[in-house]
Amino acid sequence: MLLIPTRRTTRPALAPFNRLDRLFDEGFAGFPAFTTGDRVLAPATDISESDSAVTLTIELPGVPSQDVNVSLENDVLTIKTEKQRPTVESTDQVRCVERSFGKFERRFNVGKGIDVDGIEASQTDGVLTVVLPKSERAKSRDIEVK
Repeated sequence: MLLIPTRRTTRPALAPFNRLDRLFDEGFAGFPAFTTGDRVLAPATDISESDSAVTLTIELPGVPSQDVNVSLENDVLTIKTEKQRPTVESTDQVRCVERSFGKFERRFNVGKGIDVDGIEASQTDGVLTVVLPKSERAKSRDIEVK
């Protein structure tokens, strides 16, 4: 894998550690993730790898693409955005708020096997997709045995 995410595992055997990670996340409110009060929430991110690229798929519901910033500096891919809280009419009585609002910042260390000039990002229906093509040297190939 050419990316190093800072995300919990989905393996059932490690589920108790995920709970512990969430407790630490809550204690570090304001650090990279969606923030609401003293809680830290991070949108779900999937990372997949093919022979030719590594793909990040990040859920950003309610965030317009023009408000998403994707940058690369010193081999660190950074994704930043802010989800604005909608205004509520002063006559409305809010009974429950479960959606998250606030700033989000996520960073991924990009390995040397990525063609940084070919990175592309697109967003459709609240899902951000970032494709990091592998350099020719990093692509898998068969080696003939003589």
